[in-house]
Amino acid sequence: MVAEQQLCHGLVVDDHTDALNWVRMSLREAFPHISVVTAQSVAEANAQIDERVPDIAIIDLGLPDGTGIDLIQRIFDTNDCTYRIVSTVFADDRHIFDALRAGAQGYVLKDDSQQELVNMLRGITQGFPPLSPSIASRVLAHFHAPSEPTVKLTPRETDVLTLLAQGHSVKGVAGLLDLTPSTTATYVKNIYQKLNVNNRAEATVEAGRRRLIDLA
Repeated sequence: MVAEQQLCHGLVVDDHTDALNWVRMSLREAFPHISVVTAQSVAEANAQIDERVPDIAIIDLGLPDGTGIDLIQRIFDTNDCTYRIVSTVFADDRHIFDALRAGAQGYVLKDDSQQELVNMLRGITQGFPPLSPSIASRVLAHFHAPSEPTVKLTPRETDVLTLLAQGHSVKGVAGLLDLTPSTTATYVKNIYQKLNVNNRAEATVEAGRRRLIDLA
């Protein structure tokens, strides 16, 4: 739980002036005694952080010279006591979970009303993370989703799939692994069945998603 009196200095980062003012006014309404500085780029925000690490930072993700996720990570690494909140239009899983992994403690959408944002910010002092309702639902759904069945490839199937992902043909894979083309084709068929895919591209994507092979 964050004490209201500890939130003395705030930082708002957004390259859109209307959104910047919306967040700044909401922050001041939620915590009337807070001082707020603003930035409209990663460079400006870094300069503000260099001067003083904020007690609370509300950061847009899409900035003209980079991503707000880098700022969240920097603030987290500098002072993990700073309360870090995302304010954005992005409501997809990739942006949400990338931000949370970087250290975000809240995620609000720009289509929330000002009063909704004020109420979410005030909840910080009671230990409630500021999350737009739709974001909270997505996070819960993610962790409540049924787990995928485990896929296990044999060492040889892993070798075959790795070479396929690198662009080799079935014949080329066979030559590299000293296998017959028919044996290699059987391995490929088994891989497709295990991954429930129909072609090399789908197999590469699915294997990468499941981290069955190294795509680096």
